[in-house]
Amino acid sequence: MTATIRAHGLKVPDDIQVVGFDDSTIASMADPPLTTIRQPFDGIARHLVDQLMQLINGSQPLGITLPCELVVRQTTR
Repeated sequence: MTATIRAHGLKVPDDIQVVGFDDSTIASMADPPLTTIRQPFDGIARHLVDQLMQLINGSQPLGITLPCELVVRQTTR
């Protein structure tokens, strides 16, 4: 993506800022490294198992909001 931005004569993050989601490994290896949102996948997995067990036991599962983390790298200021 940043190659396309550069091809149009723009600079990251000077002219345009880029943010991703899920904080994949490639985000830290991008050129420049991508600012992204990191999700708590371990917590999500635990909650999904809890919900499944509640359904199996005849209970109605409750929703939950888990915190995400902003990982600031070089594509934002």
